[in-house]
Amino acid sequence: MFYWYVRVTEGRHRIHVISEDKKIRICSPFRDTEESVTSAAVRALIDKHYPEKEPV
Repeated sequence: MFYWYVRVTEGRHRIHVISEDKKIRICSPFRDTEESVTSAAVRALIDKHYPEKEPV
């Protein structure tokens, strides 16, 4: 399970994604401040940084 939130500081917008056990942390800037952050966008960030391995 992952939790995510958006932080705005000094004009910077970032998406923070943290795993429940806090072992995985992702911080990514917004491409566009008018863009909505959806669960699909968060899933894409997780998949980009931690791709699932193919079963052997």
